[in-house]
Amino acid sequence: VEDLRTPEEAIRVYRELLVDERVRHAEEPRDAESVWLTLMTVPVAKGSVWTDAWLAAFALTQGVKLVSFDSGMRRWAELQPEVLSRTFGANRS
Repeated sequence: VEDLRTPEEAIRVYRELLVDERVRHAEEPRDAESVWLTLMTVPVAKGSVWTDAWLAAFALTQGVKLVSFDSGMRRWAELQPEVLSRTFGANRS
């Protein structure tokens, strides 16, 4: 799959995000679990739905925008995620 990153690449991106002033780091919200459970209304939790719902709940309870490469995050209309293209950052070293 073209949009996958190697663990080494993912760690590099993670380290870049840690020092990026546009990125906010937050503790786990108190209400995240209850919101997460309300988002898990799909008939079958296939693939990454379970973890995607947790990320969505985290963003919703923090009142922040979720940015992802995963267009599946659009399944929750109230989330209004920003979905980046697969080529985002492809030319960075």
